Formats: sequence, structure tokens, C-alpha cells
Amino acid sequence: MVLRWHVGFFAVLLWAAPLSAQETDSRADSVALRIAAASGGQVSWDDLPFFRFDFKLYRERELVYAIQHLWDKKLGIYRMELPGPASEPYVAVFYTDTFEGKVYWKGSELIPKDAELLMERVRSRYYHDPFFVALPFMLMEPGVVRTYLPDSSGASEAVIRVSMPRWEGLPTTTFYVHADRESGRLARTSYRLPSGEMRTYVWQGYEEFASVSGSLVLSTRKRAERQPFLIETVGIMLPPMVGTDVFRSPTPVLQPRPSDVEPEDPGQRG
Repeated sequence: MVLRWHVGFFAVLLWAAPLSAQETDSRADSVALRIAAASGGQVSWDDLPFFRFDFKLYRERELVYAIQHLWDKKLGIYRMELPGPASEPYVAVFYTDTFEGKVYWKGSELIPKDAELLMERVRSRYYHDPFFVALPFMLMEPGVVRTYLPDSSGASEAVIRVSMPRWEGLPTTTFYVHADRESGRLARTSYRLPSGEMRTYVWQGYEEFASVSGSLVLSTRKRAERQPFLIETVGIMLPPMVGTDVFRSPTPVLQPRPSDVEPEDPGQRG
């Protein structure tokens, strides 16, 4: 027991030792790569043909909203179904590189002015929602800047600061990513809101999902620390094929999937 404590103590001293900028960047890349590997591997994600999930936000165990996502990663086509008036969802189908597409409500295409306004909301959700499930594979994307933080890392977690300026729909462009040293998995994400408040989400509920490109291990639950918020990324499917009609239908076809877990009261957990 004493020996284990001394090993951990000296390891912390080594992690806290001053690092050059090159060493810091190298360690940050190593942490990011290990997070991706623990989630199934970057290649498995990059080769994935389709990605389907539901994004659900809870406050005090009450569902605030749910949004359905389907992404054709090879062709860069996206379908999103999100809350609309009178409990009738909006349907948006668009290209991810240009955000050109169409928006429907009750089977009818919206007029250009209304469609443009809604596409701004859709664009924000496109950047925001996948972040909370696919972040392990976004860390090494072009334009992302990673910095290892020795003063914030410890015996159980390694911490990197991540700057993601391209992901414009997020609450900030700078995040702190905590990786579990034992498993390599993403353990927590932290960021500062424009108000100055610090928000931390604990990534939980890891499950394995099989696909033609290899299995992925993804978090289905993100619980806010000291805040009454809970994010579920559930209904995850990695199908090898999807009918072309799915991306053409003007009416909802992505039925919300039941939650895999009963939402707890985030306020009861630290």
C-alpha cells in the first residue's frame, strides 16, 4: 500500500515537471490518440458509413427536448428532425459541406425566409449535438489545437486543453478534456460559458456498438456536475446501409428511441 502511494506520488511529480512547448504538444497528441483508440479507433470512425443517434437534454429529470440525427458520412448528407410547432417536428436535409438543403414542416417545404432562419438553428445543432458523442474522434481533426496541462493532470486523469474554432455551434471554442489514465476513455469535459460559469460533464454509460468498419465504444450519458442537467446520446445505430428514401422524405421517419437508462436526478450527484 505504501509502495503504491509512493509510485503515484512520484508519477504526479513527473507529470507536473515543466515541459517544453514541443513536449506539451506531443503529450496532448498522445492523450487524444489514446482517447480515440479507447473508443474503437480513429479508422473505425472515419470508415463508418452511417451514424444515427438521438440527442436528449434533461433538466431535473424532465425532458427539455429531443433531436434525431442521421448522418451519411460518406456522401456528406445529413438528416435532422427537431421540435417544431404543435408537437410536429421540423425535418431538415442538407449537405454538411455547404449547409444547402431543404426544411419541411408537416410534409411541406418551408418558404425560403423561414427555411433560412431554421437552417441557422440546424447548423448550430449539427456542430453541438455530435460533439457530445463523437468528441473522441474530433480531437485530431485539422484546425484543432491540443495542449497538455501538467498542472491540471493527476494520478487518475490526464487533461488537455482543446481549441476547436471551426465548431461554431458550441458554447465556446475552448474545452478541457479529461482522459482516464487506466482505460484511456474520455472521462469529463469542462468549459467556461460566456457568463463565466464553469460547466463540467461526466461522460458515463459507455456501450459497444458494432459496425462494418469495427466496433465503437461510445458514451450514452453526460451528467453535469453540480448542475441539474443530463445529456443522453441514445438510440445509437451504425447501419451498413440506409435506404435513399430516408434522405428524401419530407415527413419524420427517425422515430425517437427509448432511453437506454432511466434519467437520474443530476442534482443528487456531485
